[in-house]
Amino acid sequence: MTTEPASDSRRLAASTKFGRRRPSSVGVGRYVALLSLLLSTVSGCGSDGSNGESDEAGTTEDPARDFTTFDVKWREDAAVLQEVSEVQRALVRADYEKGEFVFSSEFAGLEQLELGRFALLSGVGIFRIMGLEDVEDGVLVTVEPGVLTDVIEEGTIAWRRSFVSAADDTKLGLGIGESEADSVKSLRQPLGSYEQGRLEYSGNIAGFDTTFELERLDDVLSFKATSKQESGGNSIANAVVKGKLRGLTNETSIVISARTLSEFTIKFLNVDGEVEFEAGAVELGILDTKVQIPARLSLPVVIGGIPFRIDAGGSLEWASTLQANCSAIFQGRTKFRGGVGARLEDGNVTPLATFESSEAVMGMREHVGTVEAGLGFLMSFPEFGIGVGVPKLAGGDALFSFRSEAISNFSLAYGAAGPAPVITGNCMTSRTNFGATLNGKVQMLGLTLAEREIALFSKFGREQRTGNACD
Repeated sequence: MTTEPASDSRRLAASTKFGRRRPSSVGVGRYVALLSLLLSTVSGCGSDGSNGESDEAGTTEDPARDFTTFDVKWREDAAVLQEVSEVQRALVRADYEKGEFVFSSEFAGLEQLELGRFALLSGVGIFRIMGLEDVEDGVLVTVEPGVLTDVIEEGTIAWRRSFVSAADDTKLGLGIGESEADSVKSLRQPLGSYEQGRLEYSGNIAGFDTTFELERLDDVLSFKATSKQESGGNSIANAVVKGKLRGLTNETSIVISARTLSEFTIKFLNVDGEVEFEAGAVELGILDTKVQIPARLSLPVVIGGIPFRIDAGGSLEWASTLQANCSAIFQGRTKFRGGVGARLEDGNVTPLATFESSEAVMGMREHVGTVEAGLGFLMSFPEFGIGVGVPKLAGGDALFSFRSEAISNFSLAYGAAGPAPVITGNCMTSRTNFGATLNGKVQMLGLTLAEREIALFSKFGREQRTGNACD
């Protein structure tokens, strides 16, 4: 059943109310021991009794149903350099962020590039020409981004692509320090640290040492992510996430009439996967931090010379009020099978969501402290969208996210004992949640799908409560 999104557009963790902070005087030895436990058990996600293995094997996609439709009339006032191989051979270097491309001075297509004119540079993108300059290694073409209606008068473009089961050599690894010119020239070749079907990334993002790996094994896309922060040589936060994606199919349809976008539909179907995570922190402090991982796996779909792409990646978030002498550790697991999308018709955008099943299970959890505090961890995987071109930096084109989250709060009860209150009890409340969201623009169409994040689907796990003051 296809459903409209919930009216509540908050991110999954927004309902979490982390505890207020109070003075404390206990030592930190117990908390360091807790984090050591995390470090020694990061490979054992699923301590609620599950072995973490799925009951299913292999992809759930159906590549035999994939298709392509391309029937367009180009605008007469646009330059259309439609031969991908010619553009690839002539391209010397590229910088999408700066809007600079250098082509060989012998490239015949340069004659069609005029200042102020929009152009399709096949395999590169759609741009408005802002400058032409002779340089040592060729001709520097300075551009501004364009949209499909800048080069198309009317027509229909549509496709269906199975992502997970697509051959490794048809995908690209982006956001991993690769040359953008090489990306354009090698649309069907592994690049950088994407080799033999394996994408790897590591770096420090927002103060967290972060790793991210994607690899196709036995027709399943497996991933692993880690996030770690240190202070004074000691780890104060650590998380390990792993999971599998058995299916991810994109269907997109674009209809242009009289240089205007009249219909647009994007769907990510048969998204079938699972996520397991283990996170803990000691005296992490007050923070609410998103770690946006720039690396993503991209499936190019070159249609009529237009270099469309389908991206899959991830990000993670930490939220904490763990002040002095506070720590928390927990495990969680989610499973999901469903799809999300959005449709533009008659100027109105309708978000869509269809889910056959979803699970959100809390595993081992522990919280220590003599002040009220909380810890939240969220893993967005998969995150996916579509775009044009192969820029190094991750974009926010039609961004959909599947989110797995765990939250744990520790509260205290106080009673009177002379002039000062004393602690009479405590309560730890924890839960794992799953949800899907929409937030972003389709830059290739100049279309805003959502001004702010929209919750498409939410599955709240059973709240677990432990303590003598949980009334």
